Formats: sequence, C-alpha cells, structure tokens
Amino acid sequence: MNVKEMARKLANEELPLLGANIAQILAVTSDESSSLEEIGHIVSRDPVLTALVLRMANSVVYSGGRASLNSLSRVLMILGLAQVRTLCFSAVVLESTVAAVYRERVLELLRTSLELAGQARFLADKFRANPEPYFLSGLLSQIGRIAFWCAGGEYADRLNQALLDGLEEKQAEQEILGFTLGQLDEALLDHWGLGTLQKLPTLSGIHVLRQARSLITMMRQEDSSGLERELLRLQPLFQQNSRDLLRGLRENRERSLALLPHDWLPCNSGRKKRVGCDMALQMQCLADMHALPKSGSYISTVVEMALDGLCRAGNWDYAVFALLTTDGWREKFSSGARISGAPSWEIDAIEPEDLLRESWKKVQICEIEGRKILQSGQVGAAGLLPLLDRRSGLLYVSSRHSNDLLLEAQFHAFDRFYRQLEKILAGLA
Repeated sequence: MNVKEMARKLANEELPLLGANIAQILAVTSDESSSLEEIGHIVSRDPVLTALVLRMANSVVYSGGRASLNSLSRVLMILGLAQVRTLCFSAVVLESTVAAVYRERVLELLRTSLELAGQARFLADKFRANPEPYFLSGLLSQIGRIAFWCAGGEYADRLNQALLDGLEEKQAEQEILGFTLGQLDEALLDHWGLGTLQKLPTLSGIHVLRQARSLITMMRQEDSSGLERELLRLQPLFQQNSRDLLRGLRENRERSLALLPHDWLPCNSGRKKRVGCDMALQMQCLADMHALPKSGSYISTVVEMALDGLCRAGNWDYAVFALLTTDGWREKFSSGARISGAPSWEIDAIEPEDLLRESWKKVQICEIEGRKILQSGQVGAAGLLPLLDRRSGLLYVSSRHSNDLLLEAQFHAFDRFYRQLEKILAGLA
C-alpha cells in the first residue's frame, strides 16, 4: 500500500475527536447570540474537527467552484450555526463509539499540532501577514499521523512494535510502510483538497511552519543557547529584541497548550491546576540580586535571595543550594515548605554523570540500593553552579510533595534564577 492509498483508506475512517470541545461547541451553537469567533476558537482546538469543517466548506456543494478556503471564520460563515451543530452531533456519536488505540501517541501529536499552530500564528503576526492560514497549517500539520494512530490497524501495530524495539522513527516508517508519516500528513491533506495549506508563501524568506517547528524543538529541549542564536537571527526581521521575542514565544506556547482539556496533558492524572508564577516579583528579586556588591562575602545573601525568589515568585515547593563534598552533595541553604518529619535534603550522586554538564535539566531524586540519586525526571529542576573555578555548587528545586500540576512557567522561572545566579557566582571577587 503506497502513501496515497493509505490516505484514501484513512479518509474513509471515522476518527475520534476531543469530546470536551464538542460539548462546548454544542452549547455555543445552540445560543443564537454566540459569535462565529467564539465557535471558531473552540473548533480550532481539534485538528480532526477543523479538517472536517474545512473539507465540508471546500466541497463542491458549499464552495461553488471558488478557490480553496483557508479562513476558519469565513468557513463557519458559509456553513452556518445549524450545519456546525449537525457536525458536532455526529461527532458526539463518533466519540462514544470510536477510540484511538494508541491514545498516548495521539495526545502527543495533538499537543504538537497546537504548539505549531500557535507559534506559526505568532510568527505570521510578527511579519504583519494574515495569521489564520498559518495557524490552520500548523494545526493540521500532523493530521495524517493522528489518523494513522487512530485507524492504522495492523500497520499501526507493526510500526508501534518496531518503535518499541528501538528502531529509529523514520527508518521504522520506511521499512514497515514504505513511506514516512510526514508524507502521509501531506497526502491526506491533498486527498481532502486542503493541499494549499502546505504551500503558503514564505514571509521575508522564512518558511513559517518550519521555523515554528525549530523553535518549539529548542524550547522542549531547553536549548537556551540555540534559542538565543536563532532569535538574534530573527531580531532584525521583527524589529524586536530577542528577550521580548523569547518571552512572547514562551507565553504563546502556554496559551496554545491551555487549549487542550486539562486531563489530556501528560502526567496530569489526579492533579489540580497550580496557581501561576508572579513574573513581576521574579523580576524584582532578580534585580535585587544583581544590585548586591560583587564580592565573596555576599555569596550566602545572593544564594538565599535566589532560593526565596524561586519559592515565592517561581511557585516551587522548596529550593536548595548544595555543595559538593567528599561524602557527596550536601545542603548548604534552603527555602520553602517541607513535609513534616522529612529528612534533610541530600544526594549521593548525579547519574548519568553528564546529566547537568550542559545547562540545567528537569530532574527527580530516586533512592537506589540505599543511595539517593539525581536523575532525569519531571518533578524538579537542577543545575550546576561555579564555585572557586569548579562547578561544585548545585541549585535544585522540587514540587514532588505537592499535588499541584507543574507549569512550564515554573521551569522558566528556574531558568531565570539559575542563569542570574550562575553569572553572579562566576564573577564574584
């Protein structure tokens, strides 16, 4: 089966949609005072529903032979509230009868779709272009993959097993399918008559979706140096400094991910939403740290201010500054709440040894054979700091005792305090 045949097969399948979004659309479309903007905002949360709506509007019945429509607001105007509501009733039935076999893969693709859509719109807006086609292009950029993992049958089973066996993604796709899932994204959009979304013009020589994907990858990998270089390259085009661009990208990313139902995000089971960080207080704390005299006698004050800022303004449960001794890493300063009766913070080793060699990482502490080991994880963050010409200091934050959901904003707060503290300690006399 070639890629076009697979696209035709998947086009005839019924694909699951986000039930939480369907319920909201049914509610707003039953209210005649609802605006198309409201409905469009909810529809655009779901790539599958967006594709369905665009396909209908671009069909011969509705388009009347006009050029392909790439504006969701215009499409909704053509279809009307009644037709959108009919679509949603069908989707409710669909949601109750069809489920994605590979749910986790589909959720990750939904997340990527929303991130790409949001950042593509952000970049297009910076170029003063109509952002909506670029948003839709990002939103539907993973549609073939989503369809495949929902309804790929035995092909999906075989590919999933190959990936579990450790085969590299594109190699596995070529060996099992004879094409890549990226090619399937394009083929399915072409089959549905939405191929124009793949051929949007570049803006000032920038391929918007490709650029958005690159920035998202660097943000996910916490590649701060790569982001800085890329934003410096883009700065002349946007006539905005790289710091403001980075802040805009990060805020836009959080807004995009907020479109997903809360319980569909990774690692959210049984958790409640955490109160946001205080950006103004963070900036004040960082300014106060920077204002202190640059001498060794102020080390303890600077560190304690950073720990206090991470807990009060960065919303971490507690923060620790540790020193490397002959017996392992031992706590020197700390701030924040502790569980009653909990032992003092300490770790014996960082594994693997190069975990923190470049910048900071998301981490967790595990006890293995009686030893406390710092490893990769999602409940905290840590980074090495320079002391006496050696990286013998360690900044660590955690929310492992909290029932709250960790926000990306908390990791951004850690990044700010870590980099400021690293700079100050490296320059102390």
